[in-house]
Amino acid sequence: MSGMQSILCHLRSCSRTEVASSGYHAIRNRPDSPNTSLQLQAAWSQDLGSLSDNQRSTVKAVAPDMWQPFAKAVANLIPGADIVHDRFHISKYLNEAVDTIRRQESRKLNESGNKTLNGSRYAWLRNPENMTDKQRASFDELMTCELKTGTAWSLKNIFRAFWRFTCPDSADYFFTYWCGVIDRTELKPLIAVKDMLVRHKANLFNYFKHRVSNAVSEGLYSKMQVIKASARGFHSIESYRTRILFYCAKLNMAIS
Repeated sequence: MSGMQSILCHLRSCSRTEVASSGYHAIRNRPDSPNTSLQLQAAWSQDLGSLSDNQRSTVKAVAPDMWQPFAKAVANLIPGADIVHDRFHISKYLNEAVDTIRRQESRKLNESGNKTLNGSRYAWLRNPENMTDKQRASFDELMTCELKTGTAWSLKNIFRAFWRFTCPDSADYFFTYWCGVIDRTELKPLIAVKDMLVRHKANLFNYFKHRVSNAVSEGLYSKMQVIKASARGFHSIESYRTRILFYCAKLNMAIS
């Protein structure tokens, strides 16, 4: 499926779809405001159903979120494909856990007049390599405070090493060790993410078989959201469709 077809698929279902190159189809979408799991499953099934039988037969891996309706849709329509939980989704869940711990700890500190964590939300969401010298110096000061949020942030970043393994056995040893450390922290939001990863371990380890990622489709969706926000809304879906195709479909604008 081409990039143009991917965009059109998005417009038909008001969801996100991306088909990756290199022989793998990494498909992922989520309706903007699903009311029920059944509606979510139906919307994603509609998106997958828009692919031809020949296209579905060539799909080797699907990179969805961990919501059960996604897995059911894949099993029904692309039973021969492996489900892969990629680093994009895992990072999202880990970042949310760190932010939850930060908010909980900040409330307790504020009760005693300690403002250490106030205004620090985005500092904990950055990766070290993306920090400026000034941001890193400020962050290092936060880390010396021995906060629970600091512990959660460190464990979130330690898990990034998981994606660099090339041997599944080595990754399994690392994963088991990391899970044990998480349990000993007694940080419930982080433990909840760990438990979720354990439940989906088989699909998580499918990454070492396919190494697909959903980052491209998420980037495409972000562009669509910027287009919608900058226009302050559209009078019709056709206007929105035209604007998306103009900016995202890599049109050849050369004058011949």
